[in-house]
Amino acid sequence: MFLPSILASLVCSFSPFPSVVYLRADPDGIGAGWVVDTDKKLILTCRHVVGEQATLEVFFPVFRDGRLLADSADYLGRRVKLRESGTLVIGKVLRTSDELDLALIAVPSLPRGTRALAIADARPSLGQTIWSIGHRGDIDTLWNATAGVVRQRGRLADGYFWQSKRLAAEMPCLVLQSPIEEGDSGGPVLNERGEVVAMISALRRRAPLAAVGPDASAIRTFLKRPEPPAKAEGSIADGIARSTVWIRPTATDVRCAGVLVDRERRYVLTSAVGVGPFDRVGVAFPMLGKTGEIVAESAAYKDGVELHLAKRWHVGTVLHRDFRRDLALVKLDSIPDGVKAVSLAEHDPAILGNVFAITHPMGLEFAFVASSGTLRQRGSIALERTETSPKPAGNLFQLPALSTSPGGPICNGRGDLLGVQAAKDGPLHQCYAASLAEVRAFLSEAPGAILLKNSLAFWNEVNSLEKVAEWSWLSRGLTAGMPERPITAPVLLVQAILRMADSDWNGAIANCDAALLQHPQHRKALMYRATARLGQKEFKSAIGDIQQWLDIHPGDIEARGSLRVAYRVSGDKDKAAEEVKKIERLKAVPK
Repeated sequence: MFLPSILASLVCSFSPFPSVVYLRADPDGIGAGWVVDTDKKLILTCRHVVGEQATLEVFFPVFRDGRLLADSADYLGRRVKLRESGTLVIGKVLRTSDELDLALIAVPSLPRGTRALAIADARPSLGQTIWSIGHRGDIDTLWNATAGVVRQRGRLADGYFWQSKRLAAEMPCLVLQSPIEEGDSGGPVLNERGEVVAMISALRRRAPLAAVGPDASAIRTFLKRPEPPAKAEGSIADGIARSTVWIRPTATDVRCAGVLVDRERRYVLTSAVGVGPFDRVGVAFPMLGKTGEIVAESAAYKDGVELHLAKRWHVGTVLHRDFRRDLALVKLDSIPDGVKAVSLAEHDPAILGNVFAITHPMGLEFAFVASSGTLRQRGSIALERTETSPKPAGNLFQLPALSTSPGGPICNGRGDLLGVQAAKDGPLHQCYAASLAEVRAFLSEAPGAILLKNSLAFWNEVNSLEKVAEWSWLSRGLTAGMPERPITAPVLLVQAILRMADSDWNGAIANCDAALLQHPQHRKALMYRATARLGQKEFKSAIGDIQQWLDIHPGDIEARGSLRVAYRVSGDKDKAAEEVKKIERLKAVPK
């Protein structure tokens, strides 16, 4: 799972280096490739490496006294001698695939003893150690070995652009934590047995340390080889990912994760900044595919109705938040079967102790993404952005983190929880978190900090206005002047109803605004305000009110009906039709 000593741990029976080539398709590009078939003398690389060239130079590695010559000058300045020895040949491009960003090259000869690399049958697990061989163009050496870990698996929905051409759309890929660069493209990604699990093809530069490339299944598809029975190697990181949640998955400002820490009480630990000011939040557990693996594509988590129908969507009530420690405790209404809670570690790791994390990084089209690193240092760290309160004890980790993707669990090698990622900005590859002692203190304080407005019983009460008639006399009495009566949310909402009956839209909105100041996510306050705004033809604001509720309760058929009406009266017939389909899907499910 971790990076150190990867080459020393290899158990493959031969060195993969002689099977990897250096390719030059001047003027289009440079890159790597690897021998995929010795009988037919075939080499596989990336389509964008060969560019539009029909032929290209293929350099095989040269060994002297058993040592690989790695200086680029040994190859580029000695072309004549390399051709004479058969370690430089001209390859012919046989076919390419834009969809998979792959190209097949035939060469006239192979150096004696060259072997083809085997393609792995099993999909690698999250956090699994991998390594690649490539020729990044910004350094002077070739056949560079680069260590990394598997971050996620899935389909690269939008692909990437090369010379104004879209490549790799919907390509099955691996996401890797690996410091690769231009020139590494086409290089094989190997497991500890020396089997190819993927290839290097591109970077996701908006997310730290995120390289992508076609996985073994994409390679077999391109080579027209049969796919073996589906199987995946499990890991501790895979298990932690199943206990990780996505809080407010429809939000666009933050990608907040959290982790289940108490199954019986249904408690999730997360980031206070990530939760934001909300008292209730929508929470998504990972979707599972047909093979039981996590569905990693983030697009799968944008349809709240689909998550609701799959029973992976749950409503969370924020019980306690502490911005000084950047911690929040959320209680879920329910949790899926089979999801296990993560146990707290007994102590913080030692300096340079190995850790891993699960997050939903901004800038990457995948969620439940793993990363690996170490503890750099511990001390008093200002996690709150105002930095006015006393600094809590914190840990500084070397992890690829983003302040816009907080709340993910950080675990030791046994899978025990050390903390959750804070939203604090920092230098590249630095991650902050409250210490384990601070997490324990926060959890011990949480029960006493639960406010009445956040209790489940209170929400059941204020969201039910079945006794509106009993409040009507009080509402009218208040307008006549009864200051001894408390103006609660139900009272304000009855006043809003009466004002809407008189087409007093501004007055009704004012009442709803006042109710929402008391309870920012009150269902009826949002719905009544949306109705009043429709009366004023403020369509965008009305739709926003309804959507705010549906972001927490996507299965609310009545609210979806209101949203359909709002879209229809605003003139957006297409979105109104989409809501009709969602309502039909919800009604089709047996109660």
